[in-house]
Amino acid sequence: MGRHLVGLLALPFALTFASCEPQERERPPGGGVGMPNTPPTTGNTPAPTSGRSLPPLSGGTLLVLSDPDLAVVSEPDLNRVFVVRLSGGIVHEIALEDGAEPGRAVEDAAGNVHVVLRNKNAVLTVDPGDGETRTTPVCLAPRGIGYDAASDSLYVACALGSVSNIAASDGMAIKTFELEPDLRDVVINGDHIFISKFRSAEVLLVSHDGEIKGRKRPASTTDFTSTVAWRMAPFQDGVVMAHQRSADREIDVSPEVEDGVYQGGGSCDSALVQAAVTTFSVDDTGALTSRTTSLSTL
Repeated sequence: MGRHLVGLLALPFALTFASCEPQERERPPGGGVGMPNTPPTTGNTPAPTSGRSLPPLSGGTLLVLSDPDLAVVSEPDLNRVFVVRLSGGIVHEIALEDGAEPGRAVEDAAGNVHVVLRNKNAVLTVDPGDGETRTTPVCLAPRGIGYDAASDSLYVACALGSVSNIAASDGMAIKTFELEPDLRDVVINGDHIFISKFRSAEVLLVSHDGEIKGRKRPASTTDFTSTVAWRMAPFQDGVVMAHQRSADREIDVSPEVEDGVYQGGGSCDSALVQAAVTTFSVDDTGALTSRTTSLSTL
């Protein structure tokens, strides 16, 4: 399963790398790139309205299963979970309640798939074979989920800081412990539980009893600080995390700056943000170590 998740990490880096290549494009008349010649209308102009509420920007999740022709797709905008064959065709389409917002998913040893329902404080369990489902309540605002093969149990990390541990087979609650707010992905690799924090891109090393044994944030540079953990997945004896780096230097916003766009235009070094990948592992003393690579150095 880990190899498939690592493959998913390549997409944001490929897109960002492409944006760092010099590109010839026509500059519109007037101010900066893509800016209108006149300011937006103000005064009595009514604000735009919509007849429906918009779904949160959370994105979907694709998980390729141990059967390499099967995948589970979370589609939060449609409140659907799909079991599909990569060779073609939908096997099962599972409709959820409005606002369920399905997200991260993990497969257990029995082949069942467990999907966090971000807005329902629950985990949906799906049998990819017959499409049967079960819903298990967990902590508030679940975000990440990991499978522990040794105990045949699931660890669910929630945005407010709780972690729920439930049995994979029947959803029975085992324990809940409190860590810190803004938790995101969970990876169990051997005896180690790795939990990421979304905004800081920090990784926590946690014991099975809920004790924080160590923490590590990707290395910063002179001009950039690591932020926004996009995705964390198993890698060798540790984890690999795709994350963002944000500029913490003074930004020149004058219109004379050539190609002064958000992702850098002609050079990653001029960007406000960078994509980066960091690997984390546990050394012989039990401490977390890390190594970071930025796209601007590739």
